[in-house]
Amino acid sequence: MKLFRLNVVLQLPILLLCALGWHCGRDATAPQPLTALPPPTPVVQLTISNIRIRPNPNNVLSAVVSADVTNAARVRVEYAAGDGSDSGSTPDFAVTRNSTELPVLGLMPQTDYTMQVVATGADGTAVSSDAIPFQTASLPSDIPSFVALQSGDVQPGYTMIGLLYSSQRNPALIVDQTGRVVWYRENPRAVSDFQKQPDGTYTVAVNNQDLFSYGYFIAQYHQYDNLGNLLRMWSASDWLTDNHELRLLPNGDALILAFSERTMDLTSFGGRSNAIVVGNMLQRVKPSGAVQFQWDAFDHLPVDGIASGVDVRGAYVDWTHMNAIDEMSDGNYLLSIRHLSQVIKVDSGTGAVLWKLGGMGSDFQFVGDSFNGFSMQHGARELPNGNILMFDNGDEHAPPQSRAAEYRLDLINHTATLVWQYVAPTSIQAMAMGFAQRLPNGNTLIAYGTARPPRVQEVNPAGEVVWDLSSPVPAVGVYRAFRIASLY
Repeated sequence: MKLFRLNVVLQLPILLLCALGWHCGRDATAPQPLTALPPPTPVVQLTISNIRIRPNPNNVLSAVVSADVTNAARVRVEYAAGDGSDSGSTPDFAVTRNSTELPVLGLMPQTDYTMQVVATGADGTAVSSDAIPFQTASLPSDIPSFVALQSGDVQPGYTMIGLLYSSQRNPALIVDQTGRVVWYRENPRAVSDFQKQPDGTYTVAVNNQDLFSYGYFIAQYHQYDNLGNLLRMWSASDWLTDNHELRLLPNGDALILAFSERTMDLTSFGGRSNAIVVGNMLQRVKPSGAVQFQWDAFDHLPVDGIASGVDVRGAYVDWTHMNAIDEMSDGNYLLSIRHLSQVIKVDSGTGAVLWKLGGMGSDFQFVGDSFNGFSMQHGARELPNGNILMFDNGDEHAPPQSRAAEYRLDLINHTATLVWQYVAPTSIQAMAMGFAQRLPNGNTLIAYGTARPPRVQEVNPAGEVVWDLSSPVPAVGVYRAFRIASLY
């Protein structure tokens, strides 16, 4: 009886609450289950360990930083000179494995640095390592020096220089806007063509001095990463390789020039009856070395129209002397033929010559050009607007006169209108080599070939020199120069 009364007493307050509108179920007096809480988010800990810095054997102006990182998405190196003369950072590199190696480029020579590795997680959280000391070595004494003068707005970046310079090291060089050498790569022989390719690697034409013939060198192209490590070598397939240009395409194929030759009777040109005529061949080569496309000048061009400055009386006659290749926006090829003072467009499928600009048999009449065309040019390129830009050596102009020249082609009316030029002072006339590059800011970078002293200038659209680079070294000249945005 007591237990019954106790139960009634306990239930009365509950019944009263239910009568007042509280939710009451049959199991209202039973303990209710707790709502499950989400598990705590694990704390992702970024770690950096086992940091090592070693000098780059290819270049004293760089270093290789190794580190072990965990839980990082990106990693970079920040550096600073102890005397305050230099500081900077590498780009952020994606982390693909725990142990990583990072190139640090463009350092000052013989300078004490501290370097820190900075790791960043996917959520943006960052952690820095302790500062590690590192000292760069002295620059080799035979690396050329440069003087740069800036007098206007220039395109930011670095300038690659293919300097034909006889030294023990035969360096390919990159300078900053002050003229300081920030990158170099020694080579076994003299270099000519030096450029950065679409995949970020560098290629250098290493000239074989034992095979000098026909008026220029036979070469092999070395491909380097940004630390100067040799990745591979490129050559024409089954033919001697020309030293003027190698273009790597985005899909990995290479456009490369080679030599072909035929014995011909040149007595009608004042030459020999059994002259060995040397022409050029264009090859498109797969990374495997297989030739996808081959074009031989002998099959498409007459042996005629040779510039007056070319000696046709010797045993060998340098007929075409091609010096530039460009893949155009429509997939066809643009070729610069110096010894014919001609630029041609070649069908990349059939090999047919689609048009000729300049020289004998030109398909265009020049408009607005007091020189009535170019002479013994170098480095023809198609611009994004479809115009053709080149360095006109001007050997046959009266008097000889070098310039950068841009032409707009009218394929219907067959005219080539000069829309822009920069005529160089006669003091920097370049009878050979040279290049013109249109920069993103509208300026033009001009390399003056065999001019003495070696010289590169940046010129704005108004024809004003805004940057002038020269060197006191006794070099043959600047074969080409390119402005690039980064060393990486």
